Amino acid sequence: MLTLEAAPAAPAAPAAPAAPAAPAVLAVSAVRELPNRTRTKAMAQFRSVAAPDDSDEFLAGLASLGDARAFDLLVQRYRTLMYVCARRRLGSDAEAEDVVQESLAQAWTKMSTLKDLAAVRSWMLRIVTSRSVDVLRRRREHDRVDEWEPAASENESPTTNAQLALLSAALHVALSNLPEQQRRCWVSRELTSMSYQDIADQLEIPVSTVRGAIARARKALAVAMADWR
Repeated sequence: MLTLEAAPAAPAAPAAPAAPAAPAVLAVSAVRELPNRTRTKAMAQFRSVAAPDDSDEFLAGLASLGDARAFDLLVQRYRTLMYVCARRRLGSDAEAEDVVQESLAQAWTKMSTLKDLAAVRSWMLRIVTSRSVDVLRRRREHDRVDEWEPAASENESPTTNAQLALLSAALHVALSNLPEQQRRCWVSRELTSMSYQDIADQLEIPVSTVRGAIARARKALAVAMADWR
């Protein structure tokens, strides 16, 4: 009786090596680890590809690599909102302007630490809010040291209330002067934080049209509200 021996098992195929990261990904990671000044100097050698109608996420990504023009475009979009946020908390034009300047400087130096690039708007507003709170805290500490009598809140004064009413009226007028499509796109994006795609679906227009309308609306509002900065 013949005994058949089992055929030796075929050797296991070696595991495929992990695919290396794309060069572009490695480059981005490396650049974001550089000090801010070094990144800016490196990017200065290249022409910026940032454009006014680019998304927040795209501009924040470029800015995190040291692209000063991309950051400037973000500043143009959100400086007014940052100022209004600080002004409402502090009740002082001068202090609000100082806080905005400091917040923008902090945002620029910390841009490479931002993980959710699409959330750059709320991130910048959180910075200005935090700095405004710091100013209020220092103000209270100063009052306690000097034993000052608590002053009436400037936010409650007739002058401040009138200024806020004028600011609200000016924004209303500026919005009413926009073409309807630009106004609806801007309000949906800035006041309700809708995505470009959701706005496009709601208005039944292409996403590219939404982006263009919002960019033109931002530019028009920046001009109309320039006196309130």
